[in-house]
Amino acid sequence: MEKFSPGRPDRLKEHEYFRVSSSHPTEFVSKFYWDARQDGLEERRFRELDLSERYRERPDRLRSMRVTFVVGEKKFGPAEATSSRGQKTIAKIVEK
Repeated sequence: MEKFSPGRPDRLKEHEYFRVSSSHPTEFVSKFYWDARQDGLEERRFRELDLSERYRERPDRLRSMRVTFVVGEKKFGPAEATSSRGQKTIAKIVEK
């Protein structure tokens, strides 16, 4: 875990990443000084195909957002010039 003092441009407070086991994907957790950010972002969690954010005291009353991704279909054969192989595509966004 890394901890940061107030004053960073992104207002990052803590950052940690861990891997539970080789069969589970790595998880990244970032915590922010939410009261110093214009968007009120308090925490961001990112896993292989999932991103979730938690907010506090936003004027639009958004409390959280979760984005689910899917991995692009792998095609057999020569690579295309604009190949999107292995790229993530947004499958769903849920805001509360």
